[in-house]
Amino acid sequence: MMMRSGQTVLLVLLSVALGAAVCSKFGLTPAQAEGKLFEFIKSDPMRNARTVAVNDNGTRFVYVTSLTGIKADLSMSEDIGEQAETAFANLERELTAAGLKRADVIKLTIYVKNLDLVEGGYILRATQIYFDGQVSPLITWVGVTSLALPEALVEIEALAVARD
Repeated sequence: MMMRSGQTVLLVLLSVALGAAVCSKFGLTPAQAEGKLFEFIKSDPMRNARTVAVNDNGTRFVYVTSLTGIKADLSMSEDIGEQAETAFANLERELTAAGLKRADVIKLTIYVKNLDLVEGGYILRATQIYFDGQVSPLITWVGVTSLALPEALVEIEALAVARD
């Protein structure tokens, strides 16, 4: 599976825009902000997930985007339930790299290609398994006609928050 150059450019532009917005809000240059206020976290450079941690007065906000069902061998199942389970495993990897845990997740946005009730049920089951019967975070479901990766059927964004 190869990411198209347009997709790579889009991910880079979104990362740069987020960094610029954070720097602007706090009146810092990117060099001053990186490592002090925010840090980009990349647990696995071969995967498309993007993670940034923002540190503010002892609170750590971790934003994770582009969590898809890409496996360690860079393949992707055609089964939406398996893609959702893999996306949650990828979320776990990103949270661990940021020093947080699944209990710190407060918000998910789940994008589903051609969302219907049956496919939504498979994703809901993967969500319940991931949060292991605990109270799940707020979830927004968004049906879309396509995702950045053509073979992706589900993509997750997460916001996690923890106090130092």
